[in-house]
Amino acid sequence: MQSDWAWEDRRLDQGGRGPFFWVGMALLLHSLSAYCVQVAAFLIFDSSMVYQPLFLWILSIVSVYVVGFGLFIVIIHRTPEPHPAEPGKPFCGGTVVKLFFISMAAMYLLNILTVFLVYLIGLLRGSALTNPVETISDYPLVCKVLLGCVIAPLVEETMFRRLMLNRLRPYGEGFAIVLSALAFALFHGNLNQLLYAFGVGVIFGYVAVRTGGIRTTVLLHALVNFVGSVLSLSVGESELFSMLLGIFFVVAILLGVVFFAQLAKQIYLSPREIPLPPGRRWQYFFLSPGVLCFILLAVLLIASYFF
Repeated sequence: MQSDWAWEDRRLDQGGRGPFFWVGMALLLHSLSAYCVQVAAFLIFDSSMVYQPLFLWILSIVSVYVVGFGLFIVIIHRTPEPHPAEPGKPFCGGTVVKLFFISMAAMYLLNILTVFLVYLIGLLRGSALTNPVETISDYPLVCKVLLGCVIAPLVEETMFRRLMLNRLRPYGEGFAIVLSALAFALFHGNLNQLLYAFGVGVIFGYVAVRTGGIRTTVLLHALVNFVGSVLSLSVGESELFSMLLGIFFVVAILLGVVFFAQLAKQIYLSPREIPLPPGRRWQYFFLSPGVLCFILLAVLLIASYFF
């Protein structure tokens, strides 16, 4: 066992080119390329155009989901995707419905905590923080649906719950789930989505591990985005719609808590396949150059909304 640890230590050292290095570089270069495309667009195009909702929608898709995603795929494939030791099994329809309400409850509860945190920060700085999510409300309805319920779920689940999670899974399923969820949260680049993106990321990660694929997580992601982004940002001034959404808010939290209590007994994580001393895998991951720079870039972007 000690010799196996020593071999993996050498492969994952800070100067090595192991899976942690390429995962970190894929995350970093995705973010950098997306930001570069966005900055270039603001420099090239007239200011009267770049703030139009349709232009911002196209820019977000091209920068994040075309250029950034394409580069992410190229870089992360520098390290092979291992085959899971345990084949996954699809969940039945009833379990998927329960997982949807668990995901909604996690999103709503963590969003309440976020709203309180953002409120406190606003008091300390003397003015409310900008919520970048609100810019989505200006998109045409068809654009909201395409982005939130088709493009984002397909691309983001492929990135975080397949390409990234599968490469980290041999070091422990819990390790892979938590770190893919953390990367997913930082990927959003703002405080308003940080906590609940991490929460639902953990849920989606566990679902991907147990089912062996991302079909269920894509569906859950699309449903959560539909309710959380499309419907919530399309309320307008309709009192009836606001009341119905509020009722769903309460019901989703209650059902989510009940369903989680039911399914919690079935949660299990397989032991890691690749041996490493306790704590060493976390050290190597967070000390990877790409991961360090990705986290720093995400923190800077989040902090930029404070000023």
